[in-house]
Amino acid sequence: MRLGMVSTYPPRRCGLAGYAHDLGRAISRECELVVCAVDGHGLNYPDEVVAVIAQDEAEDYRRAARILAEHAVDAVLIQHADGLFGGPGGAHVLGLAHELRMRDIPYVVTLHAVPAEPGGTRTLTALTEGAAAVTVFTEAARVLAVSRRVAGPSPIAVVPYGALPRLPDVRGQMADGAGLGTSPGRPLAGALEAVRGCRVLSTFGLIGPGKGLEIAISAMPKVLADHPDVRYIIAGATHPDEAREHGEAYRESLWHLVDELDLIGRVHMVDAYLGQAELAALLRNTDVYLAPRLHPDHSYSGTLTLAVAAGCPVVAAEHPYAREMLAAGVAVRAGAGVVVPGGDLPALAEAVVSLLADPQRLAAAAVAGGALGHARSWPVVARRTVAVVRDAVDRWVSASGAADPLPLPDLRVDHIGRLADEIGIVRSARGLSPDTGSGYGVDDVARLAIVAARLLSRPPESVTPSIRRHAIAWATTALRLLRAGTGPAGLRGQLAYSGIWVDEPHLGDHVNHALWALGAIAGGPAVPRRLREEARTLRDELAGFVVRTPGLLANAYAVLGLCPDPSPSPRARAALAMAAARLDEAWGRGSARWRWFDDRLGTEPARLPQALIAAGRRLGDAGMVGRGLACLDWYARRVGLATADGVLRLGGDERPGDIGALVEALVEAFGATRARQYARLARRAFAWFGGANRLDAPVYDPDSGGCRDVLSATWVSPNQGAEATLAYHQALLALVDADVALLPRECKGTPQSVFV
Repeated sequence: MRLGMVSTYPPRRCGLAGYAHDLGRAISRECELVVCAVDGHGLNYPDEVVAVIAQDEAEDYRRAARILAEHAVDAVLIQHADGLFGGPGGAHVLGLAHELRMRDIPYVVTLHAVPAEPGGTRTLTALTEGAAAVTVFTEAARVLAVSRRVAGPSPIAVVPYGALPRLPDVRGQMADGAGLGTSPGRPLAGALEAVRGCRVLSTFGLIGPGKGLEIAISAMPKVLADHPDVRYIIAGATHPDEAREHGEAYRESLWHLVDELDLIGRVHMVDAYLGQAELAALLRNTDVYLAPRLHPDHSYSGTLTLAVAAGCPVVAAEHPYAREMLAAGVAVRAGAGVVVPGGDLPALAEAVVSLLADPQRLAAAAVAGGALGHARSWPVVARRTVAVVRDAVDRWVSASGAADPLPLPDLRVDHIGRLADEIGIVRSARGLSPDTGSGYGVDDVARLAIVAARLLSRPPESVTPSIRRHAIAWATTALRLLRAGTGPAGLRGQLAYSGIWVDEPHLGDHVNHALWALGAIAGGPAVPRRLREEARTLRDELAGFVVRTPGLLANAYAVLGLCPDPSPSPRARAALAMAAARLDEAWGRGSARWRWFDDRLGTEPARLPQALIAAGRRLGDAGMVGRGLACLDWYARRVGLATADGVLRLGGDERPGDIGALVEALVEAFGATRARQYARLARRAFAWFGGANRLDAPVYDPDSGGCRDVLSATWVSPNQGAEATLAYHQALLALVDADVALLPRECKGTPQSVFV
């Protein structure tokens, strides 16, 4: 399994970033992990961070989802904490969630705080309603989340907060801060030296008013009255948000309090963000850890967890997490520490005095904390997290499978055979009857050749001998017509039914469409050798016209025709590079709101991102693949494929050629990423032919094997011409050729049943 995670992340300095780093490192031993870091400071991140989300930039959240999809993640862990995400009420994260759902990627939300109000915020409600699961750190938080209806229908699992690896053993590993040095850059070492020979109280973590440090400092005179050898170390940098808004005002107020209570030399404040070695040294020298206040909305405390896991007896203010950690399910004073009423200074002082006076209780608390820490080690937490995610993914897949389109229909080539003859394929039909007055078009002959090549590429047992004979005949006919129409100036485009060309050789989209067809025949390993060689020769000849054919659709056709050849000629290689570069350059002209190649979509618009993805794969250009995927994602959203009902709405008259192009583009994206969402979207788009469209009307006719020409706003054309019918079969064969994973569950294992 490959997971994504969205969170703050080091080098950002906050408790959540540390949590995400430690969890991620442990999870990486179980499965692959990539990270999207939420950033507000313009930091540089390590290699596992594949996307950086500027906290207040809404589009960055959607972009991060696209990047996660490109990395083919199976699920995403979203860490949710107050103030983490930008937008009103943190609403920008909903853009990320929407993009993930559009790509059929389940996500799991970890609540770092349970809101005080029933239902929480509208943002959190919307986020959890779309989640595959929700996790919290304690059973108390789970009960609270259920009672306050925070998580909607999503299952809520308890996954405890982890402890740093080996921290339960730090009390025997490092003494007196050895190895920390005494330079000004290591202020903790100086503080530890100053308290040598004393008993130590400590509190660590980012400093801010919510810590309640003034309560602990105010309790010190009462503690010193009974234990004059006690010293108190407060270690941690000022919280970045506090520093931005108020500077060091809170820290200065603490120093004033220390001075006022005559505690200079007895209270030491270390203004530094502690690394793991420094934490180990501090906890090694700590006799009692103080947590004078825990945030009422937070469902855990990372610093409290680490102190307990390190075997430090703890005195903590009343909080559900403190009770769960310190009481361990038994009498409050029999576990890893003591819980006292919040803000009760005398109670805090009395608890510290009593613990320090009772060596047996101190030793028992240390043992209880160490055992609890072992049960919450990061490897244990990581395995539990992965298990929750696997269960969530299984439920997601099972639930989403019920919405799959109907099984793919049988392949029927009757109507193709009705329109095709020894010259080509008649362009139009009146109902089912060929309209001979429409003659033959090179574009339709190119489609015929592509369908023939794909039929011939199927395993012999999956097509009947009759269909194979037809496919060989159609490929032969197409090659003959294309050769006859080629001249020094280009390629003729139309042939009358009488066999007379109605135009002269010229350049246009049809030339490169023919190039695609020739590439399909030349690259088909099961196509008869004589046809492959003839197609390759003519393809290389037409490749010379690419330089003079600047149209975007023409270049997309050229790319699709030139990509399959593993050993292209120099001319074909140069033509591919030029066509791909033109598409890539055109894509770069788009804007954030119009992520397209031109100011209009044009005919078969999805061919453009399809070709960009195919070119990137063929040329080994991951950036080009990514740009093609981003463009395709934008187009899929624009035409309604990513909406709740998934019904395509192109606007105006909808034609099978445009739909078929979208199906094939999504199949290409699936091939590039192996991401399941593209397979599902491809099938969802293909369902348009069967009636999943704005009129709920089938466009494909299973009785004839033909496809109707157009679906308007009010009716479906009765005519079944060549372009529509061949576009349908191209899309069907692209689906089946891609992978049996694209087929409904009923068809898995027997894909040949599609070709009865």
